Amino acid sequence: MCHSALGLDAPVHWYVYECVVMANSTSVTDPERARKLGKASLGVSIAGVIVTVILIIIIIAVNVSAAQNTK
Repeated sequence: MCHSALGLDAPVHWYVYECVVMANSTSVTDPERARKLGKASLGVSIAGVIVTVILIIIIIAVNVSAAQNTK
């Protein structure tokens, strides 16, 4: 977990920068964890693409069906 040492009134970009630096240093010191997180990230990305494609197909099918029923 990333904590801001700058306090709550610090700009958001400083907080994000600190989190990125912390994540980068953690991945450098723990390559096994970084590898696992990379694989998990890839899996979530692929799942997102699959869900998107399925939703697009369902929406098109529903629209075509509705258009045929109104004729």
